[in-house]
Amino acid sequence: MGQATPRDKAATLETLYTALAGCDSAIVRGEYLDELAHLTRTDRSAMESDFRQHRQRDNRAQGPRPLPPAQENKSNEKLTSAESVLLFVALHRPDLAQFYAQTIEHEWLDPSKRDGRLLGLILAESENDHWEGVETLEPLLENEDERNYIYQLLTRELSFEDPVQAVNECIRRIFEQHLKGAQQALEERILNANSGNPEQTRALHHERIRLRRLKHQPPQIELPT
Repeated sequence: MGQATPRDKAATLETLYTALAGCDSAIVRGEYLDELAHLTRTDRSAMESDFRQHRQRDNRAQGPRPLPPAQENKSNEKLTSAESVLLFVALHRPDLAQFYAQTIEHEWLDPSKRDGRLLGLILAESENDHWEGVETLEPLLENEDERNYIYQLLTRELSFEDPVQAVNECIRRIFEQHLKGAQQALEERILNANSGNPEQTRALHHERIRLRRLKHQPPQIELPT
């Protein structure tokens, strides 16, 4: 951009952000942002933050997208996974979702599944105190399937008598699923452990005991009193 002033540079980037916002692929967007950061000698993380704010401003100006008629009849589908319930609560009660990051670990989630990926995004935003509900999530959605799914969740009413209890029950289920995988992996390690290394064997058995105890101590969100 040569001798352009900072104001000229910002205006040009805003124009490019508008064009880039139309790209559904997060991978492609990331590659373009990498190239822009290199060409303009701009800090990559700062550019990512500016781009996200640009998309959020556009989304506020445009208002929520209407739910496609073909998808409306799906809004009564049951929330079948713990992750889907946590997503649902996060959209309707952003104040509760702020506590997710204090309790849920990213490694407990499966990012290859839609609910796991979306919940992971909420965790990441909550960790940085950026979570404000659907306005925060919308710019991070990768395709129309994810957008339709989120808006379907928004059309449902929050009917839990005790949302905190529902959240903690879901966290318990996710934690136990992760713990089960960790225990299975540990048993495999114990089975293949070198019998001539008593210290390693002892450490593995101590880990087995620790994991068993954790099952009876599932994490929970705790609201300030």
